[in-house]
Amino acid sequence: MTQHDRLIRAETARPWRGLLAVAAVCAVALLVAGCGSDHEQPAPAPSPVGHDAHDHLPSAPTPQTAAASVVASQALATMFTWQPVTEDDSRQALQRAAPWLGGTLAAGTPTSLGSTGQPDPRWASWRRRGDVVIAAADVGPARTPDTSSTAARSVTVRQHVLHTDGTSTPLAPTHIHATLTRTPTGWRLTDYTVLAG
Repeated sequence: MTQHDRLIRAETARPWRGLLAVAAVCAVALLVAGCGSDHEQPAPAPSPVGHDAHDHLPSAPTPQTAAASVVASQALATMFTWQPVTEDDSRQALQRAAPWLGGTLAAGTPTSLGSTGQPDPRWASWRRRGDVVIAAADVGPARTPDTSSTAARSVTVRQHVLHTDGTSTPLAPTHIHATLTRTPTGWRLTDYTVLAG
């Protein structure tokens, strides 16, 4: 028996070697073909990113030169405009309104928010959806005559939830009695009461 015959006999006695080679080639071919497949796993959805609520705040003169009604409108519109995606609760809005505030409101204490200290139950769903809450404050006539140091205004705050698809949902209006105090640097909102109804 020649050397060549021995090699052929040895190879035919171990057919699994050939099968392994064929299987390896097929596996590589399938892997390469699968890389361009239309059946790739979809990328995970991005986390919601809200709009910038601050873009919706009205422009106004500086607090030093603004009339009492303008200060009431600007302060309350800012305080009731919220960005749940980036803010934990409405206290950040109170901080943004600081240039328009005085007294205990300027200190930013939780009691000055006129709330129970409980977060708004809708906040988490607004955050998940990437919503922002924008506000406009309509100032009515003076409730009492202004003095040289104090003023009072009736204010209706109208909020809208602005969704990422461009639609909006109005919230119930909030009626507020606002108290303003004249300081050496102009009028400031120093107290407010949310009225029933």
